[in-house]
Amino acid sequence: KEYVHEVLTRFMRRAYRRPVSDSDVGNMMAFFDRVRPRTESLEEAVRETLAMVLVSPEFLYLVEPRQVESKREQLSDHELASRLSYFLWCSMPDEELSELADDGTLRQPDVLKEQVQRMIADSRSWQLVANFSDQWLDLSGTNRVAVNPQFYPAFDDHLKEDMRLETQHFFAEILR
Repeated sequence: KEYVHEVLTRFMRRAYRRPVSDSDVGNMMAFFDRVRPRTESLEEAVRETLAMVLVSPEFLYLVEPRQVESKREQLSDHELASRLSYFLWCSMPDEELSELADDGTLRQPDVLKEQVQRMIADSRSWQLVANFSDQWLDLSGTNRVAVNPQFYPAFDDHLKEDMRLETQHFFAEILR
């Protein structure tokens, strides 16, 4: 039970992108207790419990802050870290971002600026470049264009991809 609790706590922390409460883990431990007698092994019961974590709204969605009297609550540091990482990397926060959120220092202007610069410099920021420029400029449209080979004999499908990449690299340069 202690081992399962430890595994769930670590897993849920990463899945939920925030520290998990005893109540969060307790709910999943209760599910594990219900599943364990019906499974052939501990591993199978743990797998079922981890699957339950992965279908929870806390994992699937970035939950919006509550509104109180038509004003939204401020994002917590963990919510800010998640939004930054999903916007700039299309992925969950890394360890450094999570630690700053844990410390409560992510929101400090100098720290936040440094983290945004670090994240943009990281190769994972290409996801923002590719996704944003493709949607904004409809770069997938280059695949829908038929070019007459009689007028442009040197034009081929590789050039279409190069045109798309050139635009993305230009956007990336402006972003950085």
